Amino acid sequence: MKVNKNSPISIGIRLEKYTFEACAISVSNKILFNNTFLTNIEGYEAFIQTCKNIEREYNSSISISIEDTAKETNFKHLIHYHGFNLIVLNTLKYKKNNSENDALKIAQILSQS
Repeated sequence: MKVNKNSPISIGIRLEKYTFEACAISVSNKILFNNTFLTNIEGYEAFIQTCKNIEREYNSSISISIEDTAKETNFKHLIHYHGFNLIVLNTLKYKKNNSENDALKIAQILSQS
């Protein structure tokens, strides 16, 4: 599938406390990035850099959907600091052992809306 410039970019994240368990980034429902993050700052920095690269490449703003099971507001402020649009979903259900697929599903659903 061809991805056009200015296509909506969606990111689904599974977050447990301050650590990423999974993340998926899609543009017009084409998955560009799907990864289980390291539970340290390198994972977060890689995530931010990936976001910036995709935002620049597709000339589009990013909407981030977070399933924040810990309801950590500090993380939300951190995302806002980097200038990304934030959508918080706290009602999604997931299986603990399938978090990567959940993040992928979140990103795909957001891309279609």
